[in-house]
Amino acid sequence: MFSWYQRADLDDLVQLSHGAIRHATARSGQSTRATITERKTRLDGSVVEYVCEPLVVEEGRRALVRFVSKRDRAIEGTDLVLRKGTVTVGHFWTDRPYNVYHWLDGGKTVALYVNIATDTTIEPTAIAYATSSSTWSSVRRAR
Repeated sequence: MFSWYQRADLDDLVQLSHGAIRHATARSGQSTRATITERKTRLDGSVVEYVCEPLVVEEGRRALVRFVSKRDRAIEGTDLVLRKGTVTVGHFWTDRPYNVYHWLDGGKTVALYVNIATDTTIEPTAIAYATSSSTWSSVRRAR
């Protein structure tokens, strides 16, 4: 399912997500007030935006962001439903053809979602990318 990287890479992402969340919380005692907008352009040209908390942003290189679901959300093409309050840690890179979402509920991994992406840009206030194929996205549930 994840032919372009190894399981160890997924384990590293999970650890990085938890570490970034702990660091952001310890730094401020709670979530930061700064925001960054994740802007996804779909195949049909429609645009979806999410206002997130920046955890790590290296302009032009990589970013980790945090988003908390305000309502239950079904994941298209799966039977997975993210409950209200689910934390999403998004991992984005400008030099990789994908991004990864790490979904957590109560601090425990629910699933990892890999999205094939192109034209990713990372700036201090926005991350933008286009999905190149929704059929290539994969969900890996926690065991």
